[in-house]
Amino acid sequence: MKPIAIFDIDNTLVNGFTEELFIRYVVRKGYLPKTIFFRLFLWFLAYKIGFNVNIVNIRNDCFLLFKGKAVSDLKPLFEDYFNSEIKPRIFCEAVAIINKHITDGREVIMVSASLEPIVAEISCFLGIKNFVATKLEVVDGVYTGKMFGNPIYGANKVDAVKMIVNNASDLTLRGSYAYSDHISDLLLLESVDNAVVVNPERKFSKVAVQNGWTVINFNKLKS
Repeated sequence: MKPIAIFDIDNTLVNGFTEELFIRYVVRKGYLPKTIFFRLFLWFLAYKIGFNVNIVNIRNDCFLLFKGKAVSDLKPLFEDYFNSEIKPRIFCEAVAIINKHITDGREVIMVSASLEPIVAEISCFLGIKNFVATKLEVVDGVYTGKMFGNPIYGANKVDAVKMIVNNASDLTLRGSYAYSDHISDLLLLESVDNAVVVNPERKFSKVAVQNGWTVINFNKLKS
């Protein structure tokens, strides 16, 4: 049985918040009104400093951007976004850790509240087959502008990872690792044998120390 190594993405694998970066990207490209960007920016700010915000209602504004557009038509947009905005922000230290886990025989799983098309681009680049992200509803190859299922956030991350493990015949949580930067992933870190807190804010750093978890910091780029 192969143990797993779970990686959050925002500020763990990538320097920054991938959805915030995407919103800025589509505003520059003229796809999203600045009024909606302002609302989303306030949500990201509240999330960063630890406020409990309604992730579903606020993100619905963003999802409307995709309404009525074919999945195939937006693929080049996500590819360009990844290459121009995300690829330069991937922590080389995180990639080295991922490669070490693979070499040591662990299965790497990426899990993120970010949108699935964004996470899919990152997964493809790193050659990771297992990932879980917030899905957008698609009907007949066209985005409806709605979320499909639950956002992959908090306890939903734990459930999603356990589903992957339970559906696989060769994976186990025994001896598992998890990497995350944010206190919203507390349950995820508590569900594994080896919890690693990455680039934590002061509040989460204290929690990590109290739990005896490993804390690591990567060199952050200037935003």
